[in-house]
Amino acid sequence: MINVGLLALILCPTVIAWNCGIGPLSGALSYTLAFPVDLPGINRCCVEHDTLIDALHVARHEADRLFCQCLSNYDSWYMRTIIKPIFCTAVELYTEWFSAQKSRENILQIVEHIN
Repeated sequence: MINVGLLALILCPTVIAWNCGIGPLSGALSYTLAFPVDLPGINRCCVEHDTLIDALHVARHEADRLFCQCLSNYDSWYMRTIIKPIFCTAVELYTEWFSAQKSRENILQIVEHIN
């Protein structure tokens, strides 16, 4: 018997262009988690989040806040207790990592400039 999550991953490219996650692994995991609820709705929140950061240059913390607010628009129990906490934590942790990485790069540039 085929696992429903595995079937979802196999059908993913033909069913919906999935834009959540930062790579193939996180994309597949987020798709599998989101499969029981509104895939197009969640995907829209992910697309809006990426657009805010990449095209409109909104600060990551603000884009993350709006992303979590977008996920709050859904009333299902699964969305409130599973999807929103996991997805919001994921984007917030990535933002913290990204900010720390940028800080390290800035410090290295300053040190190189001094030398």
